[in-house]
Amino acid sequence: MTGMLERAALLAQPPEMFQTLFGGRTPTLAEKMQFVEAAIQRMTALNIYENNLYHVKVTYSQPFIHLSITRHDGGSCNEWRHFQQIKNELVGPEHEAVELFPAEVRLVDIANEYHLWVCVDPAYRFPFGFQRRVVTDKPTVERFSIDVMSSAVGCGHGIRTDRILPTEVAESSTVEHGFGN
Repeated sequence: MTGMLERAALLAQPPEMFQTLFGGRTPTLAEKMQFVEAAIQRMTALNIYENNLYHVKVTYSQPFIHLSITRHDGGSCNEWRHFQQIKNELVGPEHEAVELFPAEVRLVDIANEYHLWVCVDPAYRFPFGFQRRVVTDKPTVERFSIDVMSSAVGCGHGIRTDRILPTEVAESSTVEHGFGN
């Protein structure tokens, strides 16, 4: 029964949808069925991993592996190093991943759920980011608790841009983006 509704919905799509997926030509019934079955396998192949703190759903959607991360207690995830470890343990240490901060029209924010999109190809490198490894055991920036951040003067959401950016950049960001008004 798994995937029956999804299978019916995909098969009911107009020929134009399949034409875009098959280089402009209309696929044969066998090709269409093979495509639909592969899509059902991708949609229903859900792996779930847990530890004492996190619940991670892993789905495969070429060329990425999607990691959906939540805490068991519903709290926010503040530790970047935890995400790095989750990515390393579930996909591999040489795979690169991104967390997207989308345009507002694509925003999905219904829970404290975090999403990493990991490249399937371990040799792929994003065309941005640092080129070499530099690691320390101690944080290199001052960290604030949620209480300090929420009471800070600055951004309406309790984030002070002057604590993140150099002063001259923070002042221009405050003016341009309306922070601190």
